[in-house]
Amino acid sequence: MQLVVQVVILKSLCRRSIVHMYLICPQFNSDILRNISRLVVTGGVWWSVSAATMLSMTQAATTAANDSATTFVQPSYISIIIDDIGYKHGDQRFTQLPKEISFAILPHAHYSYDLGLAAGEQGRDVMLHLPLESIVPSGQLGDGALMTYMDRAELQETFASALASVPNVIGINNHMGSKFTQLSGPLDALMDLVARQQLFFIDSRTTPFSKVESIAQKKGIETARRNIFLDHVTSADFIERQFKQLIRQAQRNGHALAIGHPHDKTLAFLSQNLPLLKQHNIHLVGIQDYLYLTDTKAKTPNPAMQTEQPALQTAPLP
Repeated sequence: MQLVVQVVILKSLCRRSIVHMYLICPQFNSDILRNISRLVVTGGVWWSVSAATMLSMTQAATTAANDSATTFVQPSYISIIIDDIGYKHGDQRFTQLPKEISFAILPHAHYSYDLGLAAGEQGRDVMLHLPLESIVPSGQLGDGALMTYMDRAELQETFASALASVPNVIGINNHMGSKFTQLSGPLDALMDLVARQQLFFIDSRTTPFSKVESIAQKKGIETARRNIFLDHVTSADFIERQFKQLIRQAQRNGHALAIGHPHDKTLAFLSQNLPLLKQHNIHLVGIQDYLYLTDTKAKTPNPAMQTEQPALQTAPLP
């Protein structure tokens, strides 16, 4: 009878163990890493592997460490989120990109539900691209937007409806939100809802005065901030410059997070250039793995990429 080893994976211990194994043995299968990571999200679970498998994994890690003792260079990590998914039927073309490219899908858009299903079936990380009130009024917020004048009951109802409109959601990032994200009252109420659903929150950083990270961290919510916008100018030359900046930042800090949009030129560029990351010893990872591998320690975004917005006075929630 094959000996089966029952291993308890505890969230507080497993995260560092996964990272340690990945860094020692870069050949460690990324799908295994992702599956283990997703198990951790649920809390403590039982993981069953055969004794032979455990021995094989240990030997592989030891061999890789010994073979590369003098030459191994710690890899850097990049994660890319494609925002504004769901408006157009053509957004489905982005499912051709590697599954490590994460989707941020707008609530209640015509193609949101189907694209959320398709992305989940691919094993792709799906986020809710939650519209939040901006300083400059905009008709581009769309359905499901959270406004600073809403009381807690209305915020909760609107958030729940938006979340239900996109399947397979594991986290949130903000669509617009230059006003909402710098007001402590509404943001605190939103983060209570996010924590209750055990989701993470990525700050798109549409204002340098955002309080997303500080409030999320106080609530125990995993969080990170966007470092680079790839394509807010939709020219091939600009996207290339931003991509090079993304690589430089990842090499300097060990990791970097970018946001792009479902533009034709963005799709063409990423399809051609993502394979080149390996030449720079950079691993492309989904946003959930990025949070684990970087221990959610956000770095300062490129100041040139900030949308300058005036600071607002904190207003209490009604």
